[in-house]
Amino acid sequence: MMRVPANLGDTMGGGMSIEMWLAEDGLRVLESELQQAVCDELAAEPLLDASDVHVDMDGRVATLSGTVHSFRERLAAERTARAVPGVVGCHNELGISDIR
Repeated sequence: MMRVPANLGDTMGGGMSIEMWLAEDGLRVLESELQQAVCDELAAEPLLDASDVHVDMDGRVATLSGTVHSFRERLAAERTARAVPGVVGCHNELGISDIR
């Protein structure tokens, strides 16, 4: 499971803050790492069938699209995405394919 380091300055060298790193064209790297981390967490969530959930990132904000099977799964997906370190927001555009 991929995790975004709590202090990116340690991994970027020179004590660089996350804001400085983002300003120096690191946004694309962060987006792809965050997207993978969100996907990994959604796949591991036992309350959710994430097989038709798609994740897009805009900076540090995740957008979830696709379908799930229930309102409970929809909430679990959003909660899971928001809990990934580095994610600051989540737009939940998931549809519900069948109400159980």
